[in-house]
Amino acid sequence: MEDKIYYRKGELVKNNAQFVARVVRIARELNKEPATPDETRKRRGLTKKLKREEDDEGFIQVRRKSRRGHRRLGRHR
Repeated sequence: MEDKIYYRKGELVKNNAQFVARVVRIARELNKEPATPDETRKRRGLTKKLKREEDDEGFIQVRRKSRRGHRRLGRHR
């Protein structure tokens, strides 16, 4: 979804939240309740939460807690 630039024909997408809201609406119309982020982490076996911070240059630092402190995983705009 994040690679699309159009929400619908002729309408540019404002952000990824538009797509998420659409999928949630469709799921609920089909009597399906989407999983919460915590439920999804549990189902996928993901136990560690990522910490996100913005650095001086406006990049988002994605970090993971480890026994030795924080380790940088990535840098995104």
